Amino acid sequence: MRVSKKEFGQGGIVLLACFVGIGVGFSSLNYYTAGIFLTAYENEFGWSRSLISAQGLVGVIALIVLSPIVGGLIDRVGTRIVASASLFLYGLSFLLISKYLDSVASFLILSLVSAVVASGSTPVTFTKSITGWFDKSRGVALGIGLVGTGITAFIAPIYLTRLIEQEGWRYGAICLSVVVLTGAIIVAIFVRDNPNAFLDGRQLKRQTMERTIATYSRFSNVFWLLALVFFLVAFAVSGLIVHFIPMLVDSGLSLEEAGRFAAVIGIAVIIGRLLIGFLIDNFFAPRVAFVVFIAAAIALTIFSIYGQRVGILAALAIGLTMGAEVDLISFLTSRYFNLKSYGKTYGALYSIFIVGAAASPVLMGALFDSYGSYSKALLASILALIFSAVAILFLPKYPEVNHERTYPLSR
Repeated sequence: MRVSKKEFGQGGIVLLACFVGIGVGFSSLNYYTAGIFLTAYENEFGWSRSLISAQGLVGVIALIVLSPIVGGLIDRVGTRIVASASLFLYGLSFLLISKYLDSVASFLILSLVSAVVASGSTPVTFTKSITGWFDKSRGVALGIGLVGTGITAFIAPIYLTRLIEQEGWRYGAICLSVVVLTGAIIVAIFVRDNPNAFLDGRQLKRQTMERTIATYSRFSNVFWLLALVFFLVAFAVSGLIVHFIPMLVDSGLSLEEAGRFAAVIGIAVIIGRLLIGFLIDNFFAPRVAFVVFIAAAIALTIFSIYGQRVGILAALAIGLTMGAEVDLISFLTSRYFNLKSYGKTYGALYSIFIVGAAASPVLMGALFDSYGSYSKALLASILALIFSAVAILFLPKYPEVNHERTYPLSR
């Protein structure tokens, strides 16, 4: 197992703070609480599921524009300032939602505001810091940091559903605000970038620290192949996460019962983050991805046939795939592209990724509204996973890397 004790000794505290930041950031709370609030909004306002799912589509418009900008910003000013400021404002946005959400117009406006202010709290920001502190153990470190989403996926369905059933969704939004603001404080205190990881060209040449390779361009075939693969994976899985609890509620479970059932997704995300992190440090990452995506397609096919009886299998498939996708985007970006432009490159890929993530819940909601079931949505997810599994095998070998030095440099 390729684990560097030196890297964990030097960057361990930063990694744990990034774990917290990712766990309370937009990518975690937006995906793993959307289904919980969906049924609450449906019951109180009578809105359709496709309309409520449009929350993600509104937010993604902001993130498409802002993710590359945020990536460039963290390349210049660092992770701490961007992440802590974004989390602070994101926490305040939940207070606004709890107080002022009372119509379709306010719902869409507040969704947009929340996405704009939270754009600096996505993995684009935190993985920049993680990749700077870890090289030999980068896959494992990314897996640990991104486990934050799995913790959220496990805790939110259990406790937030209970809070909403007992106290109402507005109280649930206030509780989320407190959680995010606490995370902002932790990030502000402990997150920092490795000062030796992203030096200018002359320093890189003089100290022989950075990669001595000609890396791929953001506009190369490698970039667009990665963009296609992760668009499809996001499309396949994100809608299932949002609609998984409504699926179970439709089958006769209470919201709290469905929340406990859906918590399996969180456990699977945690397992997937750590397992995939280990595997991509030791095996060629595209082949690992192929196995994961195909296995998920098979599991969802079984679920589409046998339904709730194999619901745990579907939850595991969704969680393991989610546990793989963001790890793989971060890892492959750092292996195929120059770390000095990591923020911009990952930001561009993440923008494309979130288009699929936002479109999927809306389409699945529309398919449910049209057909009265999720069978067509499951079929679309299965086909997208199969296609992405095949496509990722066309990625080339990593560029050669000089591992003579590791981060950080001794002075």
